[in-house]
Amino acid sequence: RVTGNLHLGDVGADGSVLIWDENSRIGLTGRMRGDTKDRDLSWLDWSDAPVLSADGKTLLFTEQGDGGGPEYSVYLRNMDGSPAVRLGPGMVTDISQDGKWVLTMRLNPAPAQLVLLPTGAGDAKPVTNDAIAHSFSWFTTDGAHVVFDGFEPGHQPRLYLQPLSGGAPKPITPEGVTGIPSPDGALAAFRGKIYSADGGAPRPIPGIEPGDRIVGWASQPNSLFVVRGLDSGNYQLFLLDAAGRRTPAHELERVPGSTLGQWFATT
Repeated sequence: RVTGNLHLGDVGADGSVLIWDENSRIGLTGRMRGDTKDRDLSWLDWSDAPVLSADGKTLLFTEQGDGGGPEYSVYLRNMDGSPAVRLGPGMVTDISQDGKWVLTMRLNPAPAQLVLLPTGAGDAKPVTNDAIAHSFSWFTTDGAHVVFDGFEPGHQPRLYLQPLSGGAPKPITPEGVTGIPSPDGALAAFRGKIYSADGGAPRPIPGIEPGDRIVGWASQPNSLFVVRGLDSGNYQLFLLDAAGRRTPAHELERVPGSTLGQWFATT
């Protein structure tokens, strides 16, 4: 019995074993406009999957691990570092433009479904209840729809447009194409190309380079945020505009003894 995560490396001819014990945690760092350095925004032992409000002042995240419980937990806190507030179970994916609703994934029972949690008083509201396994999801700017990444049994993942008023979702990308949708849900950025929800051939993203990872759409029309790893272990965040011009936006500094993760939130 151990208090961490035990891994088997090898077994000797004499029956001895080579094992290693992993004792790790996941945390969040970030800054608001005007800050001169990042601050620690972690809460419990496995703070993950950050989402920012439109004004960049509110942070949503998922607490996994022991602290989050078997269903995980969704937390809200201000970017100034004030205490976090638990909103409910699930995994957070987005927050509405008015800041009143949080879009989450209910993980159990399978397949995962989308649920709205209020940031204030009120009850949770189911968004979907079907055979699709739902994953990442985003509110559209009109406030009437969500776009989600999901797959039906026997099919590859794709993006769907789901009316919040109810009804069946509409596929908006070919099977095998997911990526990050534009705020209005009309476009999707995926593996160096832009796909239109209206169909047609995808077009290359101007200025995209090998090693770039798309992390979000910027407020400027048809502009994206991309990150790329540096030899130092840090990440450089760029604004990539519609003409392919790259503007450095921020360098994400690696905390000594740690590894930068896969989740980035920008606004």
